[in-house]
Amino acid sequence: MMNTPHTRMRGFTLMELLITVTIIGLLSAIALPQYQQHVARSRRVAAGSTLLDAAQFMQKLMDSNNGTYQVAGAVPALPTALQTAPQNTTGNDVVYNIAVATPTPNTFVLTASPRAGGPMASDACGNLTLDQRGRKGITGSGKTVQDCWK
Repeated sequence: MMNTPHTRMRGFTLMELLITVTIIGLLSAIALPQYQQHVARSRRVAAGSTLLDAAQFMQKLMDSNNGTYQVAGAVPALPTALQTAPQNTTGNDVVYNIAVATPTPNTFVLTASPRAGGPMASDACGNLTLDQRGRKGITGSGKTVQDCWK
């Protein structure tokens, strides 16, 4: 009878598997919050960009409307593309709703409000605002205007 040499079993030990799972867990614990912050920042940038586009619309409206931001004494309607951020989105894809706060003949304030129940509804920046002078603002607390508008 011939003796066959024992072949060594190949595979991962339990200890190697636990170390790998631990490393993956630590990396995801660091990376996931950073990713979520990046996504929130990019959503705020999209809202800020839409506010800037809406401000340009308001300036053009004033130039063509005898020097007033109002239309027949009422709040002007923004074009459909500028009513949401990201622009031209509908339904659950809307992250921010853009509106003109009651303008006077010489002033306006544009507001980007997070959609209720949307991904930015609990954002610390709250609403983003932009007025006729280009002054940026927020309604939330815990962050600065510079942090929310970058």
